[in-house]
Amino acid sequence: MLNPSNLVTPGLWVAAAAATRRVGSWVVFCLAWTFGLQNACASGPTPAPAAVKFHVFTSEDDGFFDNSVVVEGRAGLLLIDAQLTRSNALKVLDMIHKLDKELKLVYITHEHADHFLGLEVFKSAFPDVKIVANSNVADRIDGVYGEKLAKWQGLLGPKAATSRVEITRFDGDHLDFEDLKVELRTHLQGDTSENSYVWFPKERVAVVSDMAYDQMHAYTVETTKQSRSQWMRNLEELEKLKPEMVIPGHSQPHKVFDADSAIRFTKGYLAAFEEELASSKSRVDLKARMKRRYPDAELFFSVERTAADLFKD
Repeated sequence: MLNPSNLVTPGLWVAAAAATRRVGSWVVFCLAWTFGLQNACASGPTPAPAAVKFHVFTSEDDGFFDNSVVVEGRAGLLLIDAQLTRSNALKVLDMIHKLDKELKLVYITHEHADHFLGLEVFKSAFPDVKIVANSNVADRIDGVYGEKLAKWQGLLGPKAATSRVEITRFDGDHLDFEDLKVELRTHLQGDTSENSYVWFPKERVAVVSDMAYDQMHAYTVETTKQSRSQWMRNLEELEKLKPEMVIPGHSQPHKVFDADSAIRFTKGYLAAFEEELASSKSRVDLKARMKRRYPDAELFFSVERTAADLFKD
């Protein structure tokens, strides 16, 4: 079974009704959330549909467990991050087509290839779509785009992206998407030194990309002790927003997102990593320690690469 899509409408929630249906090789989970303290299945007037819905697609067949988020407004769609592979981007596109609304805007959070290489799929399907990232992120992507296309074509063959897509540099602090307030929190240390996330203050939803992980080994390859401390502080600032839902960059399929699981997991992981690193004598030792600490977490390649960089044994 491949990649589910979680449909979540935020609010003061009492879990409501859930319906599952199979679409091709992936499963769509529809979760109804209500603005009140009664079960949505109870008798009484049906609540009016919320203005915003968040559809989350998690890649499952590429080993990255990437989340792309389709934000559904009243008339159009906003996509946050675009997948690594062409094949998974096509699955996101299939989800978009089923919503029967135009994709208006794509926002790329940072320069890692698993968040932007699938852009060609969306630009081809929606030629007028605006694709944006802040200038630093766009510059970094420009610097690696050709290299990443070649690398993943060699590894994935026909599943890989094949062409470069222009990204517009945008350095504002909010996105213009319908009448929604969509704030951008940029220039942040996460798993890279130039990360960002999207904050919906009215809905109290944070789409945080690789600022947070859930049940995944966090990507520490590009970090130092100092930058990991800054990452931790950025997560603490995120907590102060008091989000009702946080959607991380990587999580297990079928995940139902909540206010604090991803933040709590990532903070705990970063603290554990520092402890185990301080006690490790070799790359083998560090890998064994992190495996014992998080036996069921995915993305272990992050630990392997970090250990190889830190220890030369």
